[in-house]
Amino acid sequence: MDVVESNYIVAAVGANVIPITTPPVFDQLLQPELKSINGLYTVKGNPSKLKREAKNLFTMFRGVPVLDSCLQAVARLGKGGRSEPGSAITVVAQGFISPDAAKSIGDAMLHVLDRVSPANSRTAWVVVGAVPVFGAFFATANSFNALSPTAHWSALIPLASAMMGSVLAVLLVSPAAWLLSAFVSHLMRLRVPPEYRQRGRNWAPLKKACGLSLTSSFVGALYGFAGAMHWVPSVRDSAEPIVTYAIAHTAPGTEVSQYLTRLVTFQTNVSPTSAMTESETVRDVQRYLIVHNYLHGLPDGNMGPRTVSAIAKYERREHLNSWIPASELLAYMRRH
Repeated sequence: MDVVESNYIVAAVGANVIPITTPPVFDQLLQPELKSINGLYTVKGNPSKLKREAKNLFTMFRGVPVLDSCLQAVARLGKGGRSEPGSAITVVAQGFISPDAAKSIGDAMLHVLDRVSPANSRTAWVVVGAVPVFGAFFATANSFNALSPTAHWSALIPLASAMMGSVLAVLLVSPAAWLLSAFVSHLMRLRVPPEYRQRGRNWAPLKKACGLSLTSSFVGALYGFAGAMHWVPSVRDSAEPIVTYAIAHTAPGTEVSQYLTRLVTFQTNVSPTSAMTESETVRDVQRYLIVHNYLHGLPDGNMGPRTVSAIAKYERREHLNSWIPASELLAYMRRH
């Protein structure tokens, strides 16, 4: 009745009276529904409430004939049409709706369908992709932990290699992620009638997974460099309690237990000065450099600019790898 009582001036042409300008009739007819849609975005911070609200909206959309038709039209949208779902709403409403209302309804319907009839499973991609993502961080952090602070430019090639390797690792596991995503999302879509089932787009999360792996590798490089500068503990030192805990809760003799034990053994073997603190190790390195005229002053145990420069000069003189950590450098100095 509110719509009938409103006065509209419509210009029309042709024998069948085709309107040139269509009034936004559905903006008034769907006012309660539009309020519910706007309320959907007030619970963004709570996933459980958001999911429950999405299910309520799905039931509400199916109860209104024009919205039910819109919901089915949005469910049929392809990859390109998802960027502007409001266009599908305008077509179903035959133009009798404002662009803002059509956009709000279209975006809300995409949001609802992605939860009740998902085109892919993000959880499946997270489960499978977590291995290469975390692996990229730890592997890069461990390799960059031996970075010489003066060798900034020489780190570009290892960094590029590490980032390419992280993307390659994601690509290698992507078929398993796609398969699990297809299976999980298919089961979820079976819970709704066929006309509301979106098309499967199980490769869609691959781009984000590769980007996340690249970011993880880059952050690992920064953490490893910070460890080389002794600003933070090395990634091995940080992971040692976790590895020890895992060994204690793993059946002895299994491959997993043997692999974890080798990690701890390797860490012990490559750290001949593990009983010493980092400051003591640096102080002994400084004493050697002072005795051999690479450094002047007193050993203070701080990896300052002069110490870094002296270490770099010594490494060049001895043809050592600039990535060697301070503990291995000290062991080399004691042997010579």
